[in-house]
Amino acid sequence: MQQEKILEKIESLRRDGGENNNAAVDLCLQDVVEAGWEHWLLWNSVDVAAVFQEIADHAVRDMVETVSSNQAGQALINEVLGEGDDGFDAVTESKKLAIASAKMFRVLCQYCSIHEILKVEYDWYIYSIRRRD
Repeated sequence: MQQEKILEKIESLRRDGGENNNAAVDLCLQDVVEAGWEHWLLWNSVDVAAVFQEIADHAVRDMVETVSSNQAGQALINEVLGEGDDGFDAVTESKKLAIASAKMFRVLCQYCSIHEILKVEYDWYIYSIRRRD
C-alpha cells in the first residue's frame, strides 16, 4: 500500500456538511503527509490523544491570555474614563471556549475512527498479501 492510496482513502471519507468529520479528515491528511503513512499507522489512540491535548493546551492558553488581556484593558479604560460598562464579556468568551473544547473532542473521536479504519484496512491488506504467498 502506498501513501497516495492512504491519502485517497482518507479523502474519500469527507462528507458534505460534516464539519467535525471534515476537520478530522484534514488533520489525518496533514499528519500522514508530515509523519509518513507507515509511521502514522503505528500510532495508537494515546498517541493521537496526546497530539490533540497539545493542540488544546495551546488553544486554551491563548484564549485565557486574550481574555485576561481584554479584561485588564477594559478595567483600565473604565478607571480612566470613569465608566461602569465592562464592554468585554468574559462569560461570552468562556462559552466560546467551552463550545470549542466540545468540538475538539468530537473531532478527536472522528480522527480516531478514521485512524482505526485505516489500520484495519492496512492489516487486512497485509493479511491478504501473505495469504497469497
